[in-house]
Amino acid sequence: MLNNPDNIWSTTKEIKKYPVIKIFIISICIILCISFVGCESKGSNERGLLSGTYYIEGDYEKNLRPVLIIDNENSSFSFHPGSIICSGDNGSIEISGNELTVVSITNSTMVFEIKDKKTLLLTDIEGDWLTKVPENSIFNYSKKPK
Repeated sequence: MLNNPDNIWSTTKEIKKYPVIKIFIISICIILCISFVGCESKGSNERGLLSGTYYIEGDYEKNLRPVLIIDNENSSFSFHPGSIICSGDNGSIEISGNELTVVSITNSTMVFEIKDKKTLLLTDIEGDWLTKVPENSIFNYSKKPK
C-alpha cells in the first residue's frame, strides 16, 4: 500500500466524491484550530485589572492630566504627566492580592489599591517621579480622557 502511490491518490479521489466527508474533515480542522487558540482573555490579569490607560481624577487641564498606562502582557507600565507629553517614567508592575505595585527603572515605587478592574487608588508613593501626584488619587480606566 505504501509502495504504491496510486493508492494515496485514489483515496483522495474517493473523498472528493463524497461532499459530506469533505465537510466533516473541514469541520474537524476548524474545531482543532479553535481549540488551540483557547479562551484566554488577553489584556487582563488574575484580578481582572485591564491593560490600557488610566487617567487621574481631579481638576487638570485635558492634555495635562497624569496618565498611567498598564501592559499586563509584558508586566510593564509607563507614567506620563499628560497625554501630549512624551517623556515619563517606565518600569515593571507586580500584582499581589488587591495591590498593584509599579517600580520605575530608577527604583521609585507607587502602590495602588485595586478597587475594581477599572479603578485604582494610589496609597503610597516613594522616590523621584517626573509627575507629582498626591496620595489617595484615583485613577480610572478609559479609552479617552474625560
